Amino acid sequence: MCPLAARAVTALALAIAFIPAAQAFDFAPIRQGVVELLETGMKEEEIPGASIALVDDQRILWAQGFGLADKTRGERARAETVYPVGTLSQLLTATAVLQLAEKGAIDLDGPIAEKLPEFSIKTRFAPGAPITMRRLLSHHAGLPAMHFKGMWTARPLALAATVAQLRDEYTAYPSNHVYSPSDPGYAVAGRLIEVVTGREFGAYMQTSVLAPLGMRESTFNPVGITPRLRAKGYWRGTQELPDLRLRDTPAKGLYSNVTDLARFVQMLFAGGVLDGKRVLRESSIAEMLRVQNADVPLDLDARVGLGWRLSGVRLDTAPRAKVAWLYNASPTGRGRILLVPEHKLAVILLTNSSKGARTVEQVSEALLESVLQARGVRAEPPIAAPTVAAPTAPAPAADVAGHYASFLGRITVTGEPDAPRALALGKTFALERRPDGSFGVQYRLLGLIPIPLSLLSEISMRPASIAGESFVVARYKDHVLRFAQKIPRAPLPPAWQKRLGVWEAVERDALLDLIELERIELRYDDGVLYFYYALPGWLGLEVLVPVKPVSDTELVLHGTGWLMGETVRVVRRGGEEQLRYSGYELRRPKPR
Repeated sequence: MCPLAARAVTALALAIAFIPAAQAFDFAPIRQGVVELLETGMKEEEIPGASIALVDDQRILWAQGFGLADKTRGERARAETVYPVGTLSQLLTATAVLQLAEKGAIDLDGPIAEKLPEFSIKTRFAPGAPITMRRLLSHHAGLPAMHFKGMWTARPLALAATVAQLRDEYTAYPSNHVYSPSDPGYAVAGRLIEVVTGREFGAYMQTSVLAPLGMRESTFNPVGITPRLRAKGYWRGTQELPDLRLRDTPAKGLYSNVTDLARFVQMLFAGGVLDGKRVLRESSIAEMLRVQNADVPLDLDARVGLGWRLSGVRLDTAPRAKVAWLYNASPTGRGRILLVPEHKLAVILLTNSSKGARTVEQVSEALLESVLQARGVRAEPPIAAPTVAAPTAPAPAADVAGHYASFLGRITVTGEPDAPRALALGKTFALERRPDGSFGVQYRLLGLIPIPLSLLSEISMRPASIAGESFVVARYKDHVLRFAQKIPRAPLPPAWQKRLGVWEAVERDALLDLIELERIELRYDDGVLYFYYALPGWLGLEVLVPVKPVSDTELVLHGTGWLMGETVRVVRRGGEEQLRYSGYELRRPKPR
């Protein structure tokens, strides 16, 4: 933590220390400390504007804006500033589904195809658990994580056309196999809402969900947003982004502010009633907040409800309290909702920069911690988290050496007995052996100088076998999570040998331009086939995406989890082979 942030945290801790432990408390010193923490984070991470709200049961205890919503016009951010809230949209979509389930119009556990015959997708897996609405809402339907091409556009496709695109795609996993967030999954849910109600998704949401909640400035159609209230989005905090929309509207298409989202939270705290009107049954709210994946071995300690994440956040003040949360990470901003149902407390924080993950996490949790402590909630020992069976002695180097697929791309672990190392993103990490068989992780600048990254110091890793597959699992605080899956070495089929080399996108769009992806190279070494590309920027990060041939014309992305298990296909265009992935087509570069 940098010195400025450290001082802000210290000031907040001192302010809390002088608050009497009682239900009624003076909020002013807490607010002062959180404001300092937020403003420091905004400066360090170049966040132009942010808005925050604290919900205490049926009242908004605090709501305020900081910085600039629009740098060009000098428009300041305020509590009413409207942001694209991205993934937080899924909470409102799940609410609409549960309303329709209460009326018998949607069956949470019936096969989707029965109500939505237009939905179809290819699969390589044997028939098993059906794709249901419950699995779509809890991200266990096995659908691809994204359909990237056309995701961010001035003219998004209608949901019917979005769902139709899936007919040519493959599932990434069998249904109920693993937690893997999917925007197309929520698009399918939104299309089913349209079919059973006979109304366009955004229009239905406006009259049946947003209006009853009194979310007056919230909409799935940005055309009607009051101009002075609309926040501009900034890529990496500095580059103003055009006013484009996200295609998968039910997954990421809501525009809202912290005071409107506070009303949604108040409805949950009141058992489904707001302003004397019932929006949801109490049983539906309980279902949203109930763990849906306790029977999925690969999920380990990752727990999800319907729309909500139910693990991954532990409050030191109340470690046994259940925290429901959801996080947004998009080109236009970061945002988070943290909910502690037991204490009827919630924090909502929205920003207009693609940077700021650390600030959003730190500020939202610090505010909840402060209020709980001021209320007199006493820390108790946390309930022990489930653990993965581990060897009693340190794992031999030969057991951990090899290649792994992870959300960071390919990780290669070398097997020197006394100094195992991991290569990821083009950087070298030292693996420190521990007596319990786990490994600590340390980053060395240029392979020589240790860098004390606080996150790495809190993580330990160990090899483990889950459902017959070899993984590395990571323990962070008191949670055990699947981190990487071991990749077997295999010979390269002749059909893919001739496709090694450089490929480029046939058509560019706003997303490819934003991430500055020009070319990608298909490589093969040490028994692993992978795509290679260098991320722009001075850090020199390199991404290696391991893939495995499943036929002479199809590859599958190695690994288990988000953006893995998906298919790359060979297609022919004008007698020329091209590679197709997530809507994009890649061709050999033409001579220049």
